[in-house]
Amino acid sequence: MYYFFMEIPVLNLNQPLSGLKGDLHENFGRYMGALGSMLKSRLFTHSPFFLAHAMTFGCNSRCKSCTYWKNTPRMKEDLSTDGVFQLLDDAYSAGMRGYYMFGGEPLIRRDIGKITDYAKEKGFITVMNTNGSFMEKKAEELRNLDFAFVSLDYYDNFDDVIRGRPGRNLPGSHEGYKRTEENRKDKGFTGHNNKHP
Repeated sequence: MYYFFMEIPVLNLNQPLSGLKGDLHENFGRYMGALGSMLKSRLFTHSPFFLAHAMTFGCNSRCKSCTYWKNTPRMKEDLSTDGVFQLLDDAYSAGMRGYYMFGGEPLIRRDIGKITDYAKEKGFITVMNTNGSFMEKKAEELRNLDFAFVSLDYYDNFDDVIRGRPGRNLPGSHEGYKRTEENRKDKGFTGHNNKHP
């Protein structure tokens, strides 16, 4: 089960297109760039258009179905901030326009805000898979994250048992999920809940 966050620019149909400003123009350009990159890749070059980056070995969960968290001591091997910037520069030069961040848990990186800011400035659509435990705390840093897939195993506190961490703040516990629903609009996110068997 995933809780899906995304930022959606709102279009006022009563406003003339010539009056649109800021984020809508910026996001439209990035989305069209990603679409163009995908079409070029699929129809002509067959080159990658989306960068999938396992950005950290670290994870703050202790999931019963995953041992990735045992790699947390290897975080010292994660790319530095400058290393990630170089990776993004190279990917952009190669024609990629989508940037998917996963791990471990990407939100345990202290530079996650700098990375999402840089990726958006380059022109990438930014996407992240996360356990969600730091979404609320890092909401301001994630202002340039376009999409976040927040993994839930269960709606009530059984999720905490599966994840090996009692009381995950967001949205892993039932109460955390409720808080997420109440607070997400205040943080600038819209949400959609997808259930998968």
